[in-house]
Amino acid sequence: MDGFSNCINIESEYNAVTLRYKQQLDKYLGNFLIAIHLVAARILGFILRRNHTLQPAPEHILFIKIMGIGSVLMAADGILAIRNKYPDAKLILLGNPSVISGIRPAGLFDEYWAYHDTSFLKAAGSTIKNLFRSWQKRKLWVCNMEVYSKLTTIFSLWTCARNRFDFFFNEVSFRKNINTHPVYFNQFSLAHENYDRMAEALGAEIKISFEFDDHAKAGRALSGRKYIIISNTCSELARERLYPDDLLVQLCIHLFQKYHCPLLLSGTKADRSYYDRLLQNNLLKEVPVQNIAGDHSMEAFISLLYTDCRLLVTVDSAPLHFAFRLGVPAVSLWGPTHPATRMKESRLFKAVYLSVDCSPCAHHTTVLPCGGNNICMKNMTPALVMQKVGEVMSNLNG
Repeated sequence: MDGFSNCINIESEYNAVTLRYKQQLDKYLGNFLIAIHLVAARILGFILRRNHTLQPAPEHILFIKIMGIGSVLMAADGILAIRNKYPDAKLILLGNPSVISGIRPAGLFDEYWAYHDTSFLKAAGSTIKNLFRSWQKRKLWVCNMEVYSKLTTIFSLWTCARNRFDFFFNEVSFRKNINTHPVYFNQFSLAHENYDRMAEALGAEIKISFEFDDHAKAGRALSGRKYIIISNTCSELARERLYPDDLLVQLCIHLFQKYHCPLLLSGTKADRSYYDRLLQNNLLKEVPVQNIAGDHSMEAFISLLYTDCRLLVTVDSAPLHFAFRLGVPAVSLWGPTHPATRMKESRLFKAVYLSVDCSPCAHHTTVLPCGGNNICMKNMTPALVMQKVGEVMSNLNG
């Protein structure tokens, strides 16, 4: 592996096609294809009258999640339940290379199909290649875990899978008429619960929580945890989630002065230069802060979190969900997204959220009300963060 950068976000590959371009392509091309396929799906459904019950059991189940390692981790309980329900079926993940690299250590899937979208030609080629793969799979079911995408809905239809499970809500209400098993996605409930409902639509029952092999929560040692790890990195979606640099510097100082722990700045290889610039701040000269962005494979980062991390301080991104699955104490910082839809707070798992008037905006609007002036994060003082850190640390020592 090329390090943690390849596990969470291969950011350098996304220079050719921006997120905005991909969203526009999904919107306009997706709307055009949806208009055509709504009619075709209805007609073919009437003519073919295929059996869409849950019998016979599938031999292959394809999960589509192009972006978002954290989302796959949130869905892990449901995916595990599906595996237990259909032990003879092979589970396949279709995602971009960063998602595949990041989720592979979880051992949730048997196969991984890469989707390359760094250019229109690569995206088209990946689509065709993966469609041919799907047509070769016997008794295939498809679970589309992309909540907002229109093109993944069309791809799911083109697989010709007998059963196709998809989320719907007002924005993508057409999915009720284009796939066989629409599952309501409640945007205001915990995301885990929506993924659990999809698993239940497949006939699975959520009985146990997913845990990484060799990293059970209950077995996590209380001694030897020497680092506070800070992650101020996220995917290209809603970069307004990031904590401002000046506040992050102050937070590092407060954390060391209070707890005398060495600090590690974690992220992707692409984040390394950002952290290097941050460490040039004279205020951090006396603080033991180390830039480890891009230094670890995914497996090594998981081991570091589990074995050596006393506390994780992170924005809304994948490391938070790794910490949850590993039972690592964490304080998370929220602005454009709402913590109530992404995490459950507990004694050792706290959120800082200002609940400003325009939040949450990410996932609800393509044009942010603040125009990028993310006061939801800029007004989050280090003192507020330290208050939550204090609560977690007190509970950890209690």
